[in-house]
Amino acid sequence: VAAYQTPAGVDALRFGVLSDFTLAYDGNTDAFTVITGNMADELDATDTFADRLSINARQSGEINTNMETEYRNMQQAHLGAVSAATVMSQVAPTLKWQRSEMYIVKGFTEIFFGEGWCSGTPFSNNGVAGQPNSTTQLFTMAVADFDTALTLADTSTRMKYAAQVGR
Repeated sequence: VAAYQTPAGVDALRFGVLSDFTLAYDGNTDAFTVITGNMADELDATDTFADRLSINARQSGEINTNMETEYRNMQQAHLGAVSAATVMSQVAPTLKWQRSEMYIVKGFTEIFFGEGWCSGTPFSNNGVAGQPNSTTQLFTMAVADFDTALTLADTSTRMKYAAQVGR
């Protein structure tokens, strides 16, 4: 881990966060887009797996491996973005648009938690359990992250546009 907390390691750290976010959002069979699409009847579950069918029928139990895996993947992307932004500010403060990108990932994960799960989503850090956040708190945090991303976007129009879309 220490190797990533250097100026030479921040790109690998950033790419890891982007990979985690891609996996959580739309990078696997039961990613956020699929699960929420099933729940909203945008998609129809056509398989025989009970965990997927119960989401589509809005009868998911408290323990659903598909939802649990997706929740963990999204939490991993969020924590990675928080950690990467912190490391980058300490060891590579001139990489502004790259930090902006981490705040964009953080903001979108907060929006997805607010839209895809019940109110009360906590964010833990370094094994310390976080406090539950209401849906309004999640959206407020996301807006603040997109504002930070806009500030850090520097000359990157991609980051400016992404932050504006999120905001």
